[in-house]
Amino acid sequence: MSMGSLVALCVLIVVLGFVKTELQNKEFALGGNLTLKPAALTSTISSITWMTPQGDTLVEQLSSTSKPLSYGRFEGRVDLNFETGELSISKLTEKDTGKYTVRINDQTQNVGYQVKIIKRVPAPMVVVQPLACSETSTDCKLDCYGDVTGAGTVRYFWKENDGDWKESAKKNKKEIKNDADTQKIKEFFCKVNNSVSDEESPATKNPFYKTGSCDKAGSSGNCLSNRIMDVQHTHTY
Repeated sequence: MSMGSLVALCVLIVVLGFVKTELQNKEFALGGNLTLKPAALTSTISSITWMTPQGDTLVEQLSSTSKPLSYGRFEGRVDLNFETGELSISKLTEKDTGKYTVRINDQTQNVGYQVKIIKRVPAPMVVVQPLACSETSTDCKLDCYGDVTGAGTVRYFWKENDGDWKESAKKNKKEIKNDADTQKIKEFFCKVNNSVSDEESPATKNPFYKTGSCDKAGSSGNCLSNRIMDVQHTHTY
């Protein structure tokens, strides 16, 4: 081998040694299941090994006739599809957070996963602030309350009566003013979600709602119908 060829080979080895695995971010629910797939395959699988966030062997199957072997804390929680290379893990814990890589046919794939285990969001409740807020107040605030510690990135939404959900620009806060529009709203709802869960609050009465006014989310036809029913109900007595 010539000196030039030897240098080229050394350079190639160094370059290959610095090829980094591209990581895809994935979030899964604490206590739930995860499924990870290898990149598209160009050949039949003859052996497969998934590696843990700590760099240890999680599960391996060295031939189509052998059984998959899982190790350590993953024993009894792992399922491996030898045909597709798909990995499934059940009963997820916070310790399962981290980087997962896979070797297929003795070659580490250039695609892996950065896994984060997060909590599901709780069912929230709408809290009116201050507690002394009443129909005589000028304005008040609504809090969409729920402990979202460990739930990752959380989004908040608000709904008036049976209207559409609207994402909150002020996270879990909503300001309400005692004006004509707000007085038409009978109930408020809030919703909180993250990448693994979605929960809605029960209805909370609007402290500024005035009985007899048409609901803001209702149509004029429905308002008229409600008034007619009220009149008929009164004459019945």
